[in-house]
Amino acid sequence: MYGKENTIERQTVDYGLPYSYNKTAKPSVEWETLPAEIRNQLERQLGITLPQCAGNRYASPNAYIGLHRDKNTVIGGESVEPRYIISLSLGSARKMVFVPKEVGMKASTVESMSELRDALVFDLLPGSLVLFSNAVNKNWKHAIPQDKKASGDLCFGCYRRTAQASPSGSPPTSR
Repeated sequence: MYGKENTIERQTVDYGLPYSYNKTAKPSVEWETLPAEIRNQLERQLGITLPQCAGNRYASPNAYIGLHRDKNTVIGGESVEPRYIISLSLGSARKMVFVPKEVGMKASTVESMSELRDALVFDLLPGSLVLFSNAVNKNWKHAIPQDKKASGDLCFGCYRRTAQASPSGSPPTSR
């Protein structure tokens, strides 16, 4: 970042619609069985289509994603906002932090982020589901910070519903 070499410990994979959240983002791949089954179950329960998923693996307490807001998706040359962001936590417990958009990040640790003004810190236990709207995304940043107390892998599927449905998104599911 800013001319410095940076090694990212978080492992990522994207399914469905292309999601260019940064210049080094890998292209989306075909849906694998487990993420597709989870998507289908979420679609049935929520009554919406989820054409995109960012899979993240945090294999160590040092792996993290800093404070950010989810970006728009380009569909047919048009930048489209996310309508819903639905995150499913599988594996070890970790923390998720939300702070108002204007608050800056000091360091990427749970301790540092917990001290930020108006910070909300949630325990992500295995099987936790976090759903938030684009209104939250526009006004709050969120993070999975470094957590020295964490043990084991956290796998985190972040499914997105865009503001416009896309014919090239997920295949239709029975309702």
